[in-house]
Amino acid sequence: LTGKFGPFKKGVVRIARGAAEEMGEETYVVPVSITYGRYANESILRLPIQVQYLALVACFLWYRRGAAVIFGKPIPSSALPESDDEATEMLKSTIRHLGNHS
Repeated sequence: LTGKFGPFKKGVVRIARGAAEEMGEETYVVPVSITYGRYANESILRLPIQVQYLALVACFLWYRRGAAVIFGKPIPSSALPESDDEATEMLKSTIRHLGNHS
C-alpha cells in the first residue's frame, strides 16, 4: 500500500533450482518491478485492513493510477548463490534497482 518492499520469500529460488534439476537444463528467473503512480502514506497502515482497502477503492482516482512494469535481464539458476537466503537477497536487490524502490 505504501510502495515499500515487504519481505521476499525463497519460493522463486527453490522453484528455479528444482525445475533446472528436474529438466536437466538451465532455467531462468526474470526479475520484474511494478511501480504505481501514487501510494498512500504509511498512516494508512494503522487502520484495520478492511478500512485500508475501502479507502483505496474510494480514492481509486488518486492512488495507484498508472503503473510501470520493468523487466530485468533473465538470471540463470546456475548464477544464483548457493544459499537460498543469499539468492533471495540478490533477487530483491536486482528488483529494487530496476524500479528505483526504497
